[in-house]
Amino acid sequence: MYEIKVLGSSRMSGQFADLAGDVVKVYVFGQTQYELYAFIGLGEGLFSVNGSSGSFSTDLPSSGTYYLVFAHGAGSEDSAQDVRVSYRVAGIEPEFIGLGSALIAPGVALVGLGLRIRERGRRSTTGPM
Repeated sequence: MYEIKVLGSSRMSGQFADLAGDVVKVYVFGQTQYELYAFIGLGEGLFSVNGSSGSFSTDLPSSGTYYLVFAHGAGSEDSAQDVRVSYRVAGIEPEFIGLGSALIAPGVALVGLGLRIRERGRRSTTGPM
């Protein structure tokens, strides 16, 4: 299961492949849909597909938390499965905004400090003789 948080509407796409060629179920759930799926093992997602490999693409309609879930397919419920996954979210992830904001504040402070030091340097070279 992969948890994906987004701000505003977004789009998620990706590929998957079971390395042994067994069947995998792939779901994309919203928060409430995932809670139902996690509780009783059933639920209708935004997207679902079965196969040993394939691609997926779905819209994430609004801000919130979404879940990309991989489950055992028919006939492979009792075996370990190695699945290779790559996915991409085209939208804004809140973690990046927090990280960017945390870097902007010190940057602004350093620019202010640099300007202040430069101004002091000018005053000392143009001061009275």
